[in-house]
Amino acid sequence: MHKLPTVAIGVDLGGTYVRGGVVTPEGEVLFRDKRASRVDAGLQDTLDAMYSLIDGLQCMAAQKGLKAAALGVGCPGPLEPRTGVLLDPPNCPALKNVNLKERLEKRFGMSVFPIKDASASALGERWKGSAEGLEHFVFLSLGTGLGGAVVSQGRIFEGSSGMAAEIGHVSLFPDGPRCSCGSFGCAEVYLSTRGLLSRVKRLMGEDGIWDGPGLQLVQRVALMARRGDKGALEVLEGFGKDLGVLCASLANLYNPEAIVVGGGLANLWEGFSKAAIREIKRRAMPNLVQGMSLLKARLGDDAGVIGAASLAFCGKAPKGESIDRRPWGSGDVLAEGPGYKVKRLRVSPQSRLSYQRHFHRDEVWAIVSARSAFVTIDGERRPLKAGDSIAIQKGHLHRLENASDDAELVLIETQIGAKLCESDIERIEDDYGRADA
Repeated sequence: MHKLPTVAIGVDLGGTYVRGGVVTPEGEVLFRDKRASRVDAGLQDTLDAMYSLIDGLQCMAAQKGLKAAALGVGCPGPLEPRTGVLLDPPNCPALKNVNLKERLEKRFGMSVFPIKDASASALGERWKGSAEGLEHFVFLSLGTGLGGAVVSQGRIFEGSSGMAAEIGHVSLFPDGPRCSCGSFGCAEVYLSTRGLLSRVKRLMGEDGIWDGPGLQLVQRVALMARRGDKGALEVLEGFGKDLGVLCASLANLYNPEAIVVGGGLANLWEGFSKAAIREIKRRAMPNLVQGMSLLKARLGDDAGVIGAASLAFCGKAPKGESIDRRPWGSGDVLAEGPGYKVKRLRVSPQSRLSYQRHFHRDEVWAIVSARSAFVTIDGERRPLKAGDSIAIQKGHLHRLENASDDAELVLIETQIGAKLCESDIERIEDDYGRADA
């Protein structure tokens, strides 16, 4: 038996800070902390910052009698999600070809779910933020760089190799300055902290000379704009216009319900949003933006933390559409990608799943509702209640049973491994006459 408590740790690794939190299945952040990510100091400094952050969060949780079941990490892209290798993140060169998943699993002894940072924030906003209930939206994270994610039919659009939606490296002005990715005129050159600083120096003269942290730059520009400073107002007008150009292209391409803008620069929303909306209306095809909204992200720094934790604990991953009917009840896929799948299972009254095991995947079950339910692992049977979390490791026999006469057993199941199909199931006993797949 492998009993796990009902919390997870979510981590958001950015170019300036690495943030983390202890998150409940309901999306509440119980504890939060951050460290300077020190990406310019070298790989070991960045890893040490992450290790220190996670150690601290574990200690905070332990003081309340909690222990995290798993760890979700939002990482700068491009990321190879099957292996957890950061391929060549332009704003974090020290992390090139680093297998972050492997290092963290070895260091902390728990399952680690890597995901692109903007995708984690999109999941967070869809779960508890501005995108709640939306099936089709684009998320933009404006900060040290420009991250992007596309959600289609309630799921992260990942592309053929899991690395889609590097929106920051779409060319906004083809003959523009060289980007850190090696191309020219990328959206990130203009719509990031560095891009904002460049505008400030160009339009505000000596008042725009600034060598401090990006957050203080944002606060400085916002304050001067509120005071009516002409240079600051021009900075925000130009920023909004360029953002609108990008969003109009994204609207024409994806026809989303909304484009959600997050990251540290979203704090300048009041200064740039009107110009952005005006430019979207001027450039996008009218039928494709009719009813579309440009929204400010609601969760702030918590978005990536909550979204990463949703994969680690899978309490409420994005809703799927396909329902798989089985003799014992039904299941629908909530989220999936290379190396993981999140499902919601509903076990009918007086029904049970087969007594089975898997050889290429681990599973974590989070019990949502249960009136009279049981789990059997390697011959040991015990009752289940709402809020329980159970880890099923490779090779261990297991079975779920709903003994209630009139209530469904509902759970969220996360599968982690190289083989997530029926052919990885060995059924020892089955009530419905199914042979091993």
